[in-house]
Amino acid sequence: MQQSPSSTPTPMTFFNLIREAINLLRRYSGLFMGLAALQVGPFLIGSLWLQANGIQARATAQLNVIMAEMQRRIDNGQTGDGMWVLDYPRADIAPYLLALFGFGFISIFIMRNLAMAASVIAVGDHYRQATPRWASVVLSSLRRLPALIAWGCICVLGLVIALFFAIVPILGTILALGLLWFFGVRLSLVPQIIVAEQVNVFRAIHHSWILTRGAFGRITNIWITLVVLLAVLASYITTIISAIAMALFGETSALTIAMTEGFSTVTSIMILPMAYIGFTLLYYDQLRLAYSGIPTNPSITAQQ
Repeated sequence: MQQSPSSTPTPMTFFNLIREAINLLRRYSGLFMGLAALQVGPFLIGSLWLQANGIQARATAQLNVIMAEMQRRIDNGQTGDGMWVLDYPRADIAPYLLALFGFGFISIFIMRNLAMAASVIAVGDHYRQATPRWASVVLSSLRRLPALIAWGCICVLGLVIALFFAIVPILGTILALGLLWFFGVRLSLVPQIIVAEQVNVFRAIHHSWILTRGAFGRITNIWITLVVLLAVLASYITTIISAIAMALFGETSALTIAMTEGFSTVTSIMILPMAYIGFTLLYYDQLRLAYSGIPTNPSITAQQ
């Protein structure tokens, strides 16, 4: 339902937003889960490759030896010198850590941005009465990828700055967490703006600052629900499956590792789209509140 320009727009309620996100996920379940697979797929493939080549097993064994020695030194009060760690061979650990970093970079900086951007485009297509297609939204999202990667680099820089403040005990940690929370909320819509409005990262930062004004509590609630609680749920399910597998097949069994990775991937594919869709709906709703009646953007009313 389109509101008249003279009417005062009201925000979509928290429960209506979550309900709308669930409805979209149900309607286009294959599309959104396929997009989520873009993000988690590379890391799963990398983990299976590390396992198949024995790299993960050798690194885990070496790390267990180092941890055992560390625990022994702690028990004996030998905590003054940590250089003993360098005496252990690192040939089995270095390739594993480098591979994890490489696959993690591909998953987080490239494929995650690609999946998120494609999800934003798909939601926009739906509200423009166009049927979103997996291939078309992925191809369209490629044009936004450089700006999204630039935004990711800015986020990493911000995290480094926050960690610098956290060096100071207690007060510095509180300040760092406060800065991350504040700027995280005020700039939470930057990725959606980059994709939907096709602007550079700096204009997106400015627009996100405008759209999130006066909505700090609302965005915090949505962020906690769509990111924190869903992540805890996914981790809880994976932990249960992993514990069952370890009890049946052993902690270092290849089957245990495969089952843990597999169920972690499945839960992520099912849960990640909710965050993609939810924040896209939040962006369009904040846009509607700020610029009521603009016909070039999907209008999501409080009645939906």
